[in-house]
Amino acid sequence: MSYFYIQEKLTPDIFQIMNYKTRIIFRISLFIQITIFITGISSSQKIFAQEKINVQKISITQAVETALANNPDLQNAQLSIKESKLAKKGVLNFEPTQFNYHHGQINSMLIDQSFEIDQNFGSILTHFKNGKYLNEKIALSETEYTIAEKQVTVLVKKAYLKWVFIINQYKIKQQKADLLKEFVRITQLKYNLGESNVLEQIIAETEYASVNNEIQKIKEELMIAENNLKQIMNKEGDYIPESDSLEIISLNPSTDTDERFSSAILLNYYNNLYLIEQAKLNIERSKFFPEISAGYFNQEINNTPGFNGWSIGVSFPVWFIPQNVSVQQAKIESEKALNTLEYQKFNIEKEIENLVIKLDQLQNNLIYYHENALIKADALITMATLQFEKEDIEYFEFLESIKTALDIKLNYLNTLFEYNITAVDLEFYIK
Repeated sequence: MSYFYIQEKLTPDIFQIMNYKTRIIFRISLFIQITIFITGISSSQKIFAQEKINVQKISITQAVETALANNPDLQNAQLSIKESKLAKKGVLNFEPTQFNYHHGQINSMLIDQSFEIDQNFGSILTHFKNGKYLNEKIALSETEYTIAEKQVTVLVKKAYLKWVFIINQYKIKQQKADLLKEFVRITQLKYNLGESNVLEQIIAETEYASVNNEIQKIKEELMIAENNLKQIMNKEGDYIPESDSLEIISLNPSTDTDERFSSAILLNYYNNLYLIEQAKLNIERSKFFPEISAGYFNQEINNTPGFNGWSIGVSFPVWFIPQNVSVQQAKIESEKALNTLEYQKFNIEKEIENLVIKLDQLQNNLIYYHENALIKADALITMATLQFEKEDIEYFEFLESIKTALDIKLNYLNTLFEYNITAVDLEFYIK
């Protein structure tokens, strides 16, 4: 609603009996009250007014569900599980069967023929250790899927919260812009009547231009935020949030951090990596175990058929130094994986502790805003409006009071957003 609309609703007689300053005060006071009321109850429709008609409302829960269904990282994680299970079916991987056929003067001047079949079955122990290794690969793939699922959930919630946060930023900045726009008009009127100097007009116009520039940046950030959400959901469309109010994300209350949060999900991943390296080490060690081969032959001797038999053999490395080097290298990789596991156990526990501390700090800040700052901000708006109506303060003082109140609300919004982001990070570790 603009000032000009308000003016049309007032009769000329009213303005004729008012002196100049009284008219200004009346207009500004009425404008401020309507502006704050309208922007206080408006949603993000102002931002989406020029968008396409087919706009869909989407909640944070729907965004998460969409992402879990469409996100390619999760689809790839599922394929990795399938791939690991297929590899397990091929654990018994023998060398190609060897078939030899002979025809000619093999045993005498007579033409004889013979054939033989040989098969290397490899090391039984190595096959067994390969099976253990593939089991660990399957476990790792399943852990990676669980982590990917949680990570996608966190990313969606953060993107959605950032989207709603920017919308609320826009609303507050728009309030400030509406106020400054009216004051620019008033300073121009006063300057034209010779009641103020050009400096006041320049200051008002500069501040108004600055806020408009901030609003333009916010609109661009809003487009980026929505695109980020679409990227994670892997779905095109035009969306608005189901509710543009930035609500506090609540976590299950508990005085004991260990009862609410666990590092197990990430530790399982690093433990899987360690077990895989251990399995590789055992495979290298198993290669010292002899490989087994078997064969069958059938031949003629002096044109007399029916001579056949079988063979069995073992092979093992006589020159064992290269294989011993492979074992030592695998052992080093296993030790490195164990070191990483131990470090991550400590690191993740501290990460959780830091997030809990940060959340508590932000919660205290929110309590401060609810019990103190926001109340004072509302009181500041009320008192400034009353004092301005009584002509106890000039309009620049009034403007500064309103700007201070809006800055308090903007700082509260920033704190609430940071609190929610921290809460979402902690949700990743919820048992």
